[in-house]
Amino acid sequence: EGNERRKLLTSRYRVNLANSTVSIPFNNEPSGSISAYHILPVLLPRESDRTLVIGRLKEKRIQSSLHYPPFWDFDAFKGQFKPEDTPVTYEITNRQLTLPLFPTMTIAEVDSVTNSLLDALSCNL
Repeated sequence: EGNERRKLLTSRYRVNLANSTVSIPFNNEPSGSISAYHILPVLLPRESDRTLVIGRLKEKRIQSSLHYPPFWDFDAFKGQFKPEDTPVTYEITNRQLTLPLFPTMTIAEVDSVTNSLLDALSCNL
């Protein structure tokens, strides 16, 4: 039930952000796949200031998070890689932001999150 509810909410996020500068990774599920819709990561526009966006969301009592830190910051890889060794990873980790997604969330809350995110980005670019 929880996965189905998060699937519905994820679909709403995708519709709300479809014509924006925000990208949703894994937007097209492969045929026959089943997702748990565990989290909702997005990629902010390259020119945005993620810290400022997070702050603006927080002002509206919307929690966001960073689920994917760069692997070179993990203790196991310290000193083995530099950010410039993996430019795609470097770019993505600086743009990734995880939005709220939980089974008891309402469509109105998804709309509020996406409106607040787009508003924060419009003030930021």
